[in-house]
Amino acid sequence: MFIDNCLLEVAAGTRIYVHGGIAQNELLGVFNDGFLFTLPNGRIHFAGTLEEPIIVQGDRLEAGFQELPGQWLGIVIGRESRGNLVEHTIIKNSQFGIYADSASELRLRNTIIHTTSSSALLGIHSEIQAENCLFYDNAANAVQFLHGGDYQLDHCTTASYGVDASALALSNFQCYNDDCTENSVYRLRATFRNSIFAGSRRDEIIMQDAFERMEPEFWQLDMDHCLVKVDQLLTGSNGRYSDFFSTYCLDCFNADQDDPLFADIGENDYHLDTLSVAQNRGLVIPSLPLDLEGTPRDEMPDIGCYERVD
Repeated sequence: MFIDNCLLEVAAGTRIYVHGGIAQNELLGVFNDGFLFTLPNGRIHFAGTLEEPIIVQGDRLEAGFQELPGQWLGIVIGRESRGNLVEHTIIKNSQFGIYADSASELRLRNTIIHTTSSSALLGIHSEIQAENCLFYDNAANAVQFLHGGDYQLDHCTTASYGVDASALALSNFQCYNDDCTENSVYRLRATFRNSIFAGSRRDEIIMQDAFERMEPEFWQLDMDHCLVKVDQLLTGSNGRYSDFFSTYCLDCFNADQDDPLFADIGENDYHLDTLSVAQNRGLVIPSLPLDLEGTPRDEMPDIGCYERVD
């Protein structure tokens, strides 16, 4: 489905079932044609609410398909599509959750993207703002912001468990051939506050700067009061990012594999554990007094999309 020259507004409580059929044409070859795609003059507003969220999923409703990824392609915010807003929405069973292409604009609020065969959220040289969002059960790097762009995540939880992929991948370039001798570079500006980037790997953050820190204006990363998992990032590449916690990630917490964090990873329950190391470590953000479920945050907010309630 293509959206052009109009606003597609989806009402609270709507359920969208997408059929992911196999199609073929000269331009794209063989592809999955189950998608929502905004063209430059089109935009979407998914106006879900806490009481009546919007659900977007595959059209196979049998029990065995409910947690099966890759059934449809995903939501594409096409080039130069502006003013896209997704609120209180659950997106699942797709190849990717949302892909925001060059010069597009997207805002996510209180949204969950899970069970994808690739990334949950992928931005290419785009503008994305996400608040109170949860990303989990993704077969590729869960959140990828590539070829630069402008990105902000506040009180988001990204959980990448059971896969050899990271929670977060950042780059400011794009390669056009195998050895990357043909490429383009664009400035990355990213701000992440009170957000969790955790998973099974020793390093849950990938950072790829085309200039290897020699041109700082092309790599502007500001992480504040986040919970992360990094290890070799601090020591690899001749210590290029050994100052990660003093330059890029201020007042952050570097979690160990054995630190208590989530209630039950095996059941995909990403509420905080009773002893979670993410409790009371956040920065007060006045514009986000409530968590993903509408729970009030206190004067020492928890990191991530959920506020722990005893």
